[in-house]
Amino acid sequence: MLPGSGKLFHHRCAAHVINLICQAGLNFLGPVINMMRESVKYVLSSPSRKEKFQEIVEQHGVSCGRTPSLDVPTRWNSTYMMIDIAKEYRGVFDSLAIQDKQYTFKPSFEDWENAEDVCRLLKVFYEATNVISGTKYPTANLYFHEMWKVKLTLEQQHYEEDSEMGTTVKYMKRKFRRYWKMTWLSLCIPVILDPQFKLKYIEFRFGLEFGNEAAAMIAKIKNVFQGLFKEYLQLNDNGSDPMSQGGDDDMAISGEDPMADWDQHVTLTARSTNLDSTELDSYLSKVPIIRSDQFNILAWWQTNSGEYPTLSRMAADILAAPASAVASESAFSTGKRVLSDFRSRMTATTLEALVCLQDWIRATGKAIRHKFLLCFLLMLQVYKFLLLFLQLILDVAWLQFMTL
Repeated sequence: MLPGSGKLFHHRCAAHVINLICQAGLNFLGPVINMMRESVKYVLSSPSRKEKFQEIVEQHGVSCGRTPSLDVPTRWNSTYMMIDIAKEYRGVFDSLAIQDKQYTFKPSFEDWENAEDVCRLLKVFYEATNVISGTKYPTANLYFHEMWKVKLTLEQQHYEEDSEMGTTVKYMKRKFRRYWKMTWLSLCIPVILDPQFKLKYIEFRFGLEFGNEAAAMIAKIKNVFQGLFKEYLQLNDNGSDPMSQGGDDDMAISGEDPMADWDQHVTLTARSTNLDSTELDSYLSKVPIIRSDQFNILAWWQTNSGEYPTLSRMAADILAAPASAVASESAFSTGKRVLSDFRSRMTATTLEALVCLQDWIRATGKAIRHKFLLCFLLMLQVYKFLLLFLQLILDVAWLQFMTL
């Protein structure tokens, strides 16, 4: 049985939640997005139109370093990138409408203004998705911060209710509030295990945001965290804690004393309470450490595991749960390409090895990948040389056999 009934180890994919929030809002911006999409599609539809567009770009002196790209309608982040790039060429598209009469998709002034607002709004979601989809660092402790940025961004948006942007923001807020109510508690636990923030950060943020409701919310967080800590403390008592491994004459239950079991219960409870107040209170009472972009939370808990044995065990379990399933899904999305119709006889073990190896190589960085590739090519050349050498030996042996 997982501690806390496993509730803190099973949560909704952060990237999926963000996707649903963004899709809910973009559905009300169909006309604006369609004008942008058709404009980009028109420019990319033929080489001559690309050349014409490039000539106008040079005339305007636009050098943003990015070229217009068409989005995938079902992927909101690609739609954001398409609009974000297209607005850099606003003047170019206006000139194209004058010079090319076949181009009839020029966005209006209001469309461009809405595009600017959309990009400012979606930028926070885009950056949050990139952070929580990371593969080289824990993301559980970052989930709360990114969703808090999203929450503040949505609350800071003020538009007329009957406008397109007003309707968009309203539905995005509604969607966000729905998921916030279901996940806020589980988002706070990893933050407490971050020594840069601890419970003090939650108290600070909730106090400013929720006012009188903050006290009840913080009390609920404390109860859940303390209950989880006690469960882990019991696991330590039953496992590696020397104090629970016997050898104490005072702890022996005597058959002659009917109250001996009670004495044992009181002693164990006292020990558990002392460890609780010593380790947990010590961690929470200390001032959070100075924040740093290079802070390695796993290394910190490994270094301080002697001082906080139970909390470090909690951190190892809770921080190991990724905030998003993007990394694992992307690693195994190549399975169909590996196991194709022409290579369908591989065993499950071989397929798993190929997919995992590909993901590991991709995560090691360019320098290591280049070294790995060079080693592979070198091994391939050695293998070819050995085959030629073996073929030569066989040919010589055959000639000697024929001359006998």
